[in-house]
Amino acid sequence: MSAAGSTAGVRLDAIEHLKGVAIILVVAAHLVKYRTLGATDWYELFKYKVYLFHMPLFMFASGYVYFHRGAQLQRLSQLPGYAARRADRLLVPFFGLGMLIVAGKLLLSGFAYVDEAPATLAHALRGLVMDTENSPVLTIWYLFVLFVFCVATPVLYRLAGGRLALLALFAAFLYTLPVPDILFANRLAEFYLFFVAGGIAQSRRWLERLPGPWLALLLGGGFALLLALPFDRTAGLVVCGLAAALAIPSALRHAPARLLDVLHFCGRHSMPVYLFNVIAIGAAKAFFLKTFTYEPGLFLPLLGVTFCAGIGAPLLLAWLTGLSSRTALIHRYIS
Repeated sequence: MSAAGSTAGVRLDAIEHLKGVAIILVVAAHLVKYRTLGATDWYELFKYKVYLFHMPLFMFASGYVYFHRGAQLQRLSQLPGYAARRADRLLVPFFGLGMLIVAGKLLLSGFAYVDEAPATLAHALRGLVMDTENSPVLTIWYLFVLFVFCVATPVLYRLAGGRLALLALFAAFLYTLPVPDILFANRLAEFYLFFVAGGIAQSRRWLERLPGPWLALLLGGGFALLLALPFDRTAGLVVCGLAAALAIPSALRHAPARLLDVLHFCGRHSMPVYLFNVIAIGAAKAFFLKTFTYEPGLFLPLLGVTFCAGIGAPLLLAWLTGLSSRTALIHRYIS
């Protein structure tokens, strides 16, 4: 392998490790909704803090890979074909799974506990595009938002004259705008900054030049301190999200090999876990609550059962759909 190929491999391994951390945190934060099932104060706080940086990490990683592949350099004449390929990869599972989630919640809500069950089918379908902060498919917003970023960035990059600093200024300005939650426009405004930050990091080859243990420790301590501060979501998302993009890859460079193997596996299989963790968690929660009379002492066992289901069931589904040609199409979209 050439030196360049070796460097690229290290860079992408670091991205998989980062995605592994992010997807584990996604599942951990989905186990119990805010202020439901007697959620303890520590879990409420954990969930709030995780939400300040776990999806910024995903967007940072996505931006890094996007710019690593040079996708921002696409000619405008290439955009329709590129948009069609991105829609096939991102929008098909978004709308397909969205309909599955809506149907499942409506069917199950009559005889089992279901988080955020829609009142009617019309209300649920409206939630796919309007008032999306209360949508039944809010948990997979990343797919829709990433599609928009992928298609819009070549145009914005050209308008910025190929200068990432100008693109970052635009993203920062976008973050400050009061954008309504129609077609996830508010998420588009909030998270483009982290996508562009990934591009800036890639241009500086940040993941190739990660610091040594002492600076990594300093970055980690700074991130922990920032995370402990009482930020509101608007400020905390920027401060903690960008700090995590610096601190977590630096810490992972010095992590034990076995931990990195686990994170690499989770990162490479983050798509099925992201798509199906909420469904798996909901099914496990419904089974748990049908089996046991819920009381506060069962909160930790409930977290354990739902976490294992949120990770394990999607991985099992992805493996099973890859065994037969009859399910090859499903496997293509979820793997």
